[in-house]
Amino acid sequence: MKKKIFIFFGAIIVTSLMISSVSAININQINNDKKIIESLIGPPPNIEWEKTYTSTHNDYGLSTDQTSDNGYIIAGVRSENTEYNEILVIKTDQNGNKQWEKTFGEGIPNNIQQTSDNGYIISSIKYIEAQEIQSKLIKISSNGNQVWSKTYLGDSEFDCIKEVWQTSDEGYILIGAKMNGLIDSDIWLIKTNSQGNIQWEKTYDNSELLTTYSDSGLSVWELNSGGYIIAGITTKIALIDSYTNVWLIKTDANGNKLKENTFGETFSMAMWSANSVRETQEGGFIVTGARNRQSSKYNTYFWALKTDSNLNKKKTFEIIPGIEKYEGFNIACPTYEGGFILIGQGSTIDPPDISSYTKLVKLNTNLYEEWHIDFGVNDDNMYNAIKPTTDHGFIIAGGNNGNTKLLKLEKENLPPNKPNKPSGSASGTPGTSYEYTSSTTDPENNQIYYKFSWGDGSYSEWLGPYNSGTTVKTSHNWDAKGTYKIQVKAKDTGEHESEWSDSLSVNMPRPKAATNTWIKNIFKTFMNKFGLLQ
Repeated sequence: MKKKIFIFFGAIIVTSLMISSVSAININQINNDKKIIESLIGPPPNIEWEKTYTSTHNDYGLSTDQTSDNGYIIAGVRSENTEYNEILVIKTDQNGNKQWEKTFGEGIPNNIQQTSDNGYIISSIKYIEAQEIQSKLIKISSNGNQVWSKTYLGDSEFDCIKEVWQTSDEGYILIGAKMNGLIDSDIWLIKTNSQGNIQWEKTYDNSELLTTYSDSGLSVWELNSGGYIIAGITTKIALIDSYTNVWLIKTDANGNKLKENTFGETFSMAMWSANSVRETQEGGFIVTGARNRQSSKYNTYFWALKTDSNLNKKKTFEIIPGIEKYEGFNIACPTYEGGFILIGQGSTIDPPDISSYTKLVKLNTNLYEEWHIDFGVNDDNMYNAIKPTTDHGFIIAGGNNGNTKLLKLEKENLPPNKPNKPSGSASGTPGTSYEYTSSTTDPENNQIYYKFSWGDGSYSEWLGPYNSGTTVKTSHNWDAKGTYKIQVKAKDTGEHESEWSDSLSVNMPRPKAATNTWIKNIFKTFMNKFGLLQ
């Protein structure tokens, strides 16, 4: 009996030694993985130019688009007093010089888009004595002359349209909210022809038996494959545990629901919103808005979500403030290289430090931040809308002290493309040097530096510069056995860094003879001690 106990105990010692060795490898790898998650944040593009359109009124730019002549169109609001707002439209050339300016009656524009005939479509709302909301589409020519306008009325004076986009058949798709009782509303989707006449409309209600939800559509986008993606909010109506979540709906070309998903939390006063949705290059979706936390219900912060084509969450991006703030992204636009540009506003609510600001954030395709700009922190500039431009820059619209502003960022210096997976030996002996190679290209054909992560907590220096497309070669040796993951990243001469490459696993085992002898000697000692080898 004692022999069996001691043999069992000896086996435990050997096994635990082997496990501890493996555990050390895993912990080492985990620590290395943490070090690999370095910040991609680099310098933002420079300001190419900025224009202020002075006015004797109180003006502010709310939406913008690049035009077919490489100029820009701005839709904004002109306030004569606290109770009267006019729709303001400004057309500029490619350098931001004003070509014409027009107003189109009372209202506040939601968005503006150039149409296929080089004219423009505007979605607007008008508040009538705080008792009625009037939603209108305005079609104007390339010279700013009104072609037609349409008012859309539901069954309630509080039905409203939030956004409009031209569709592939040259009609329009509109999204908003339609009242369904005193406190209940539904998401409202309207499809029109090219003259703004309604072809069909759909409502979407998230209410259940004995539970009422108030729903609003905030953004819509036509899919490349046909159909639409809708982003909205759904609010549970209750006395003690009301909450608001994001509601995504995917439809066919006739507005029939295909898929849906909600995102958020159900604690009392949870607040999640989706102010913008766009299709990604992979066929999924990018959603931006705001959300709060249970620990700070009265604060919201910047939030973005990326989903696959089936509306399943892939990744989120959040900026959590350290002090009390109201924050949220307005718009997310896909960029030409597959990333996203986001713009939003925030304000501090911690007296006496009460201020407003604009945050501009560039994310890569995996929602890692590449750069950001904060406006309004040291000045009075506030911006509301952004669009990528054909030269890979960005155009931003907003205002300053009652004047509309337009700001152009230079062409973005894109980072090098993701380097190729390192090539070289996938196994070896500790203490021996092994050679590894990789390469990549730079979109602007800039020279490239490379850095290798060796999987043991160490890194190479930045190697280079090399011409774009040139293969880099370097070597490394490992002092201990283990499985190591080698990765490489690149940066250009402007300090813009790429993603890390896919990893190459390299196995460095302890020399077999020494390891086998060590294990055999332990077992032999136990076997001889208890006479099992006799």
